[in-house]
Amino acid sequence: MPVTCLSRCTWVIVSLTAVATLAGADVGTGPDGRPLVPAVRVSAPPEIDGVLDDPVWRTAPRLDDFYNFQLDTDPVDPTWIWVLYDSAHIYFAARCFDREPHLISAEETKRGGTTGNDDHLSFNLDLTDQARVASGWYFKVTARGTQSELVPGGSASKTEWRGDWLARARIDSLGWTVEAAIPLTLLQASDDVDTVAIYVDRWVPRRQEWSAWPNMGVNYDLGRTGRLAGLRLPVVRQRPVVMPYVVGEYDAGRRDGYAGVDMKYTTGAGTRIVGTINPDYRNVETEVLSLGFSYTERFRADNRPFFVEGADYLPGTRLFYSQRVGEMYGGGKIAGSRGAHSYGVLGAYDRDDVLHVAGRWFAQPNPRLEIDHALVWRHSADPIAPRPDLAATTDNIALESRIAGTRLSGPATTTYEVRGAATHSVDTVGTGYDVRASVSRAGGNGRFSPSVSWEWMSAEWQPLDGFYDPDYTDLHQFSGGVSYSLQRSDSPIRTWSASTSAGRSIRPNGDVFTQSVSASTNVETRGDRRYSVSASFSERDPYADRSYSTSAEWNVHRLYTSGSISLGMGRSRGEDYRTVSVSQGLRPIESVSAVVGGQLYHRAGVNQRQVRATLQYDISPERAITGRVVRTDDDVNAYGTYRQVVRSGVDLFLIVGDPSAPTWRRRIAVKAIMVL
Repeated sequence: MPVTCLSRCTWVIVSLTAVATLAGADVGTGPDGRPLVPAVRVSAPPEIDGVLDDPVWRTAPRLDDFYNFQLDTDPVDPTWIWVLYDSAHIYFAARCFDREPHLISAEETKRGGTTGNDDHLSFNLDLTDQARVASGWYFKVTARGTQSELVPGGSASKTEWRGDWLARARIDSLGWTVEAAIPLTLLQASDDVDTVAIYVDRWVPRRQEWSAWPNMGVNYDLGRTGRLAGLRLPVVRQRPVVMPYVVGEYDAGRRDGYAGVDMKYTTGAGTRIVGTINPDYRNVETEVLSLGFSYTERFRADNRPFFVEGADYLPGTRLFYSQRVGEMYGGGKIAGSRGAHSYGVLGAYDRDDVLHVAGRWFAQPNPRLEIDHALVWRHSADPIAPRPDLAATTDNIALESRIAGTRLSGPATTTYEVRGAATHSVDTVGTGYDVRASVSRAGGNGRFSPSVSWEWMSAEWQPLDGFYDPDYTDLHQFSGGVSYSLQRSDSPIRTWSASTSAGRSIRPNGDVFTQSVSASTNVETRGDRRYSVSASFSERDPYADRSYSTSAEWNVHRLYTSGSISLGMGRSRGEDYRTVSVSQGLRPIESVSAVVGGQLYHRAGVNQRQVRATLQYDISPERAITGRVVRTDDDVNAYGTYRQVVRSGVDLFLIVGDPSAPTWRRRIAVKAIMVL
């Protein structure tokens, strides 16, 4: 027998022997064919330390039939999961076998940070037992024990605001282990819940391997999740949460200070009632603009807790873009889900004396069908325009209805969607409409995935609180594309993908407004490198633009030491351009990281240069100091920050300088956030 095979067999025997004692109640199969996990209640909880030596785990059912849904095969190494609960928590434990434990990736230390490059597990719970994407909790733990979570509907990042949970992990000779305790108060479980949907994902980045329990097929069909049955949960209620903030600022001799507060209460039915007074609009993180050109307004994310909380239960940015609500006096929101339904209603009053109202109702009767309706109303006493290029009016109403369905056929998933929307503005252009339809097919690994869409938008379409470009109204738009991806576990090229797309927009009189064609390809090798090439051609009167680009990346699955170089050239707005970008991450010691990079942009005979250097010192996973220097041809800007984001206590942010300014600016701002 070859040495390699012998060593692997020995490793498997040792592994199985080491955990053979952890075998509890059996996992069965329900009448609907879904795995049925018996809920085991314990009186003495396990110690959450990442070591699976608590005798109580021996009574727990074991979930071990993991499946690689991307390659339609068993994973390289097995994963075992155990589940328990008591009057206060649901507990998870896991043994993630790995025959190459020295290659396990576990770099991220910051909670909620970038964990996609680390080995991790995701425990997923849906208390509605509807097996719907929008209704589940996602609890992710890396091999280092770094945590992150997704709250149904979305939530602000402050730990005490969204709710805390505990996890610990350890790497050993067999792979890695993890234990986690999730409070029932966090889940807001009610006493009538006796069955919840459950599934677990595992990610091994160096192999690009996704595996899941249970086997939900190559379509990753949530209708086949497991069920944790026989729960006897106590009645638990969250207390109201109040989160004030205080800001002090010194800017070029001007002193300023302001404060505000957010409030949240979750009812026994899981409905979130949120209120805010003077939320912090000025300290929203500003997007750093590149040297490139964009025809349209740039999208900015909104970090105000009032808008982040339950955002997925409200209309999308096409109808309601929260940045349209600038500095505001206050607002209120109600959002939540019940069974197959979710709902959200928001009202906000800004300092321009504009009232903003948004609401949405969403239903998913089964995993194959989605229905939702949305409404947005903008009202002011006097005509006001949210942007100079939009009409001023006292009232604007936008309505939208959507229906979407999916069909599974072998490895392919076909999605159909139809949307219809209408707007009406008082004293301006009247009623407009927007109708869209699309069909897409995800073919799976080694198969083509085509898509096609059509849209008809009238000239009077005006969702004034939405994110849209008024130049793209009064159009018939057609687009289509096809993509192909192939993943292999036994090839030097681990993944290869390619895509092409085309689109055309036509005025009602037959004039062509825009038309475009693009193509790209991407290759990732087992050596942790990625290469890509793309080209695009577009026309928008009076310009005919074209662009070509290629890039190379290395250490693509390393958090701190990845690097890239990209080259681009083409023609934009009637002028030729060329661009070169380089970036490299450094990690000289455990607590210090840096990124250096630069860009050269040549256009119309003029060179523009930018060089960037960022240095970060991680005092602890909760505290860090960062400094950045940006040099362009004419200016130099520098700024420093201190970040303190703690599990319990005051979150603190200090900024010296101005990240969005072109040159150094004498500015100091301090912000403190706490939960009462």
